[in-house]
Amino acid sequence: MKTFYLSYLLSSYILTLGFGTKSFAQSNLVPTDHDYSYSTDENYEYIFSDDYKKSNESNDRVKEVIKKNRVVNGVYEKSFDWKLDESVSMVLASPEKNQIANAFATVIPNHLTTFYGGGAHLLDQFATTSWLDTLLVHELAHLYQLNPKQGFGKFMDSVFGNNVFQLFPLAVFWVVPSPNIFTHEWLLEGNAVFNESRFGLGGRLYSGEYRALFNSLVKSGKLTYTRLINSHLEYPYGLEKYVVGSYFFLFLGERYGTDVANRFFVNHSGRYFNPFLMDKDFERTFGKGYYDLMDDFLAHYKGGAGEYKEINSGEITKSIKHERFSSIDNEVMFLTSDGYNPSELVRVKSVDGSFSKSKTDLTFGKLFKVKDSLYTLTSLQKNYGDILYGLWDEKEELLEESQGKYISDMSSEGEWLYHEVAKSYDVPHLSFKGKNFPGCNSLGVLDKKGSVYCFGTDKKNRVLYKDGKRIFAIDGFYSKLTEVVDGAIYFVSSTAHGSTLYKYANDKIYKMFDVDSVIDAKLLSGNSFLVANQTSQGISYNIVQAVQTLANPVSYRYYFEKEVIFERKLSSDSSLPELENVKSYNSFTNLSYSGFTYNLFLTLSSDSTDSTIHDITATFIDPTYKNRLVLNVESEQSDMDYQSQDEFSLLYQNSAYKIGWLAGITYHNRKIERSYLEELEVNVAAIYPFLKLKKYDFFAVPFYNYERRFSGNNSLDPGVKLNISRVEDYSLRLIPYKKTSIEFGIECEVDCKYVSKNVIVSTEFDLYKETMLGVYGEYVKSDYSLYEFKDQNGDDNIEEDGGFDYFSPSTTIDGFSYGASFRHLFNVNLLSTFPLAIRRVVPKVFYTGYEFKDRSFYEYGVGVSAELLFGYRMPFIIGVYGTNLENYGTNERKIGLTISKN
Repeated sequence: MKTFYLSYLLSSYILTLGFGTKSFAQSNLVPTDHDYSYSTDENYEYIFSDDYKKSNESNDRVKEVIKKNRVVNGVYEKSFDWKLDESVSMVLASPEKNQIANAFATVIPNHLTTFYGGGAHLLDQFATTSWLDTLLVHELAHLYQLNPKQGFGKFMDSVFGNNVFQLFPLAVFWVVPSPNIFTHEWLLEGNAVFNESRFGLGGRLYSGEYRALFNSLVKSGKLTYTRLINSHLEYPYGLEKYVVGSYFFLFLGERYGTDVANRFFVNHSGRYFNPFLMDKDFERTFGKGYYDLMDDFLAHYKGGAGEYKEINSGEITKSIKHERFSSIDNEVMFLTSDGYNPSELVRVKSVDGSFSKSKTDLTFGKLFKVKDSLYTLTSLQKNYGDILYGLWDEKEELLEESQGKYISDMSSEGEWLYHEVAKSYDVPHLSFKGKNFPGCNSLGVLDKKGSVYCFGTDKKNRVLYKDGKRIFAIDGFYSKLTEVVDGAIYFVSSTAHGSTLYKYANDKIYKMFDVDSVIDAKLLSGNSFLVANQTSQGISYNIVQAVQTLANPVSYRYYFEKEVIFERKLSSDSSLPELENVKSYNSFTNLSYSGFTYNLFLTLSSDSTDSTIHDITATFIDPTYKNRLVLNVESEQSDMDYQSQDEFSLLYQNSAYKIGWLAGITYHNRKIERSYLEELEVNVAAIYPFLKLKKYDFFAVPFYNYERRFSGNNSLDPGVKLNISRVEDYSLRLIPYKKTSIEFGIECEVDCKYVSKNVIVSTEFDLYKETMLGVYGEYVKSDYSLYEFKDQNGDDNIEEDGGFDYFSPSTTIDGFSYGASFRHLFNVNLLSTFPLAIRRVVPKVFYTGYEFKDRSFYEYGVGVSAELLFGYRMPFIIGVYGTNLENYGTNERKIGLTISKN
């Protein structure tokens, strides 16, 4: 009946689900954060914490960011042939409170970049000299990719704001105001990494281990059209888009020039109707189509990749990610992960290379042993507050003395070589025994005597320092220390096609392995080494014998090193701009308009019950995502039994503090023939995470619902729920590995004339390789005659199996329900060049029984859900289920459809 209307509504819903960069109900800063200030400069608003300003005693960091940001904008305006046409908020997150090795940029719902100060330890891997500078050039490139818009799309953006997808009134057609948000991820991230490497800072194009990964993938022959443009489920997953994409833009830049390569995004920005059409825009930019250039690109690098050499013997285990090896008690220890199951702890005996593997609850990271207990170095949230680096045990409890420290190494006496994360927003500031070692932009290692070794960068040279004194220099940006043994300094650095282990001894440099795949290594005994070996299927761990030869690391050279910006870097002078009109930042008063939608829907029916719906929504959000305000007005005129319905709602959400809360008010009236119904509803709720104990989360959720009927009785329904839950999940899973929840609830209903009490227990766990068993039970005692049981089996949005409304003729319900579910996940990974694919399929069977004093009944059903990939990189779940309810010899059958975000 409403096919035309629903098809557009479905498309809009899927797009909205897929492109929420962050949940609007969740802040991008921790709830226990410092106060923030803000200042404006040109079209930027800088939002920063006081501790960020003080993180470097010799410079005002905010002023440096502003100065460097001006330089990068000037370069990008010319190179991308575009000037940002909207203001940008730049959030410089507190490095004392938000110790995260990440950053993001978005144009939805507003133009925003947020930098987190926890990534200085990645400088070795990224082959760069400054974490902050790398964030600036990388994330700003994303804004210049995503901001361009042309023609009718630009007009719709000026009227309705930054919506992912705008239905034109009357739903005649849709408009995508910013088409580049649908550009393939390997183009977006690859271009940003390419530009990151152009500023004389180093960058991932200079990293030997990323070159090793690239060549291993090219050599494997796996880089097909469908794999490159889709977010697939094969190693190295999302990392592939950064690495392979950067070499693609390097190829385009070498052939056509940097500016031509960057201007593709402006040329594509007019595709406001179908943003997936890119072939013609590639041809317009480069003179050749998209897929033709992909063929040329792979052919260009095929020869070099053919010479890429891996270690192919002595494998003991594999992993999809790697953290540095640890030497503990005459063993080398490390963690492995397959992305689906708990990590494995691997122990390799130094004396003979024998090894053992065991499951562990430790979070993935580098291992340390303190007072006979193992910890991993990682970043986790402490008691629902700060996100901190330090040493965490299996219970995810932080060793207090390690808080805020990124530990590079530990002496035999238990003293740490570390950098303070809060003071290392730019480069690591290494400390050992109270002494600082400036000039290093790498992690350090200790020898047995307690001397400190680290790498620094001088122009385009890596310089090794021992206790602050220069030892030797090598050409290039990439090298990372592994250990110092008997005066020999071991480090990983570049080969022509990747990376390998080198040794510095007796004023000479030796190449330890004639391969290109080594990204980490530890000496076991003699010439035997444990090696982390890069392959196209993952990281393999091998025990091999070294055969050393005299050889220096290879230095990579690129055409853009001749550009002025490469030599000038980001700091062209020593003067700093003034901060203008610095004000205290208030997340509520800084709410800003982020989007407006108006839709007019006409529905036609065969029974003449036609209707017209007007729907208007305006959204306001602050740049830290701590506050969200949504206003909605909907009016419907119908030929059905009621002639009109009008509704106004206002919803406010706040996540600025440890206790998150929301409040909403809704007014609606309905005119039904000659009668008139007018209602006002007020809803308030809070969520208080008051305890974390052995990975179990304890939440209290008090709520208050008030309903006023202007022509009848009012209703006051306060209540509270207590939830205890634990979720154990891993990066590649669609369904959590384990999920357990216990919920207690009590609620007053109908002006507290009735009281409902209930308890719900649910658990689901992995039996074997994503074969899941779920068990569910609920007990309720209610004075209210209508009670709705919760969704059985504790489902996690794979299916919504319906729930069951039980109506009792008595005034009391005293009963329980119970159930079980069984489902298995299949990774089908059916990808294509069409912007819709299937990654995973989950069939399911379930059963639920209901027991009451006067009767019992049950329902059972089957369902299947699929994880679809829309637009090549937006996963969402669509499910179909059928149930059969058997009650007093009668059957009630039901079929349903669900859509949810992954």
